[in-house]
Amino acid sequence: MELSKEVVAQYFHLPIAEAAKQLNVSLTVLQRSCRYMGFQHWPHRKLNSLDLLISNLEAENRGATVDDYTKVIITRLKEERRRVQENPDYKLAPSTNKLRQRNFKARYKTRKNLILVLATPIEATPLQGINPTNNLDSEKMDGDYASDNDRRE
Repeated sequence: MELSKEVVAQYFHLPIAEAAKQLNVSLTVLQRSCRYMGFQHWPHRKLNSLDLLISNLEAENRGATVDDYTKVIITRLKEERRRVQENPDYKLAPSTNKLRQRNFKARYKTRKNLILVLATPIEATPLQGINPTNNLDSEKMDGDYASDNDRRE
């Protein structure tokens, strides 16, 4: 099977190992063919990042009217995605890299806050589990923290 840029480009959306399986060639053969065709890096992660960025921008404005600035950004991102599809070694614009980084940080903060909210019980105080003082009916707890030497005396 002859590997051409057009054939290989159809599999850029997959990880390189999966693309090699789909093309029915070994990973090494695919990598060498890509180097021979002139591109050094497999663009799967870059394309996924751009797709995620586009979908996040579209999802933020779903149900609301999209302003012109957001439309311009989405159009520019789709154009960059097309360029990466044509040339995997295409360097993204610095503004796109900044937008990717801001989006990643915003998603990280959202996940972090969500985990903190889910992990913190609402009714519990920090020391309630360690030192239960609201057990008025109980006598001295068995297995208290006295050492063995204190008990022998």
